[in-house]
Amino acid sequence: MSGPIGWFHLASDLAVFFAYTVLCGLLMVFLYRHRDLPHRKTIWLLWLFVFAAGFTRLMGGVMFYYPVFRLLLVVKVAAASIALIAVFAVARIFPNFIGFDRSSGSYRKSAEDAANHRRAEAHFVEQRDQLEQRATHLTVRDRRVRRALQSSAAAACSWDLENSDIFWEVGLKELLGVPEEAAESARSWTGLLDFTDCERLRAAARNSVNPGQEFSLEIPRACIRGREMTLVIRGRIESPSASPSGRSIVTGLVLLAPPVVPA
Repeated sequence: MSGPIGWFHLASDLAVFFAYTVLCGLLMVFLYRHRDLPHRKTIWLLWLFVFAAGFTRLMGGVMFYYPVFRLLLVVKVAAASIALIAVFAVARIFPNFIGFDRSSGSYRKSAEDAANHRRAEAHFVEQRDQLEQRATHLTVRDRRVRRALQSSAAAACSWDLENSDIFWEVGLKELLGVPEEAAESARSWTGLLDFTDCERLRAAARNSVNPGQEFSLEIPRACIRGREMTLVIRGRIESPSASPSGRSIVTGLVLLAPPVVPA
């Protein structure tokens, strides 16, 4: 058997032994990575069967140079015994594998986790798309409001009734001609109006006792163009539930109008 036929026999046996060995190694890594698998003992028995089958092919290749028939007989008997035991073990649990053993805790948990992950990912994508749409709508609405206020010489703002701090404003600094270097003073009515006008504004807001009731106040003010104008502030106190801190919040519209000339 030293000719080409013998070498083909030897190469085939070694190739089969190499394939069995690689499969055993991969299966061992898989079993160590997944310790919660059901029927682990049966899977280890299959691993032992694959290893015994590969070792039998290795002994077949060794027989070409070292004819140890008794050792080969022992290896074959051991491999046959392991194979029969593996067959009975697999046959015992085979009905469960036909149904994929959906009642096992590990499979059920992994399936639930995968389903929860897909639902969470879909919910996240949906919420992200909704937020992007809302942001786009708010941006478009803000631009429309700004253009409308600029074209009508008006401004909108919201402030605290007690300390006159302005929470937000749209076009107020531009309407009153506040320069950029003095923008810090536009965060409160006390920086835009004198003390008397601030008190008048606070009193007018307080007189509208019921939330949602509108009030109006006219304050003479010199415009930046040198013309005497009247500052008209129209607002209403929001409901206390609309404020997280429970403070009285006033939302209003600010207009510049020519002064009323007495007849």
